[in-house]
Amino acid sequence: MYEVRIRVADVLAKLSGILAKDVSVSKLTPILVSMFADDHKVVRETTTTASVEFIKNIGSESLNTFLPLYKKCLEDDKWRVRYEAYDAI
Repeated sequence: MYEVRIRVADVLAKLSGILAKDVSVSKLTPILVSMFADDHKVVRETTTTASVEFIKNIGSESLNTFLPLYKKCLEDDKWRVRYEAYDAI
């Protein structure tokens, strides 16, 4: 069920503002990064949007982790995913 994964992306972004920075980086980043490869376009779209909040919460040093993922999303077949990646950059 992709709806659950959509909520997970949103919750991860919000948790990054609550948890300690090192915990967010070590525990939440790998989960969020893996969600960029989801089969469902809405999950990839939501993950891209959630990652922006995530970066704002934990700092711009995590941008190096997400920039290659945004670039990959810019080549996605689905226009909404491309749009969210463009907006994130």
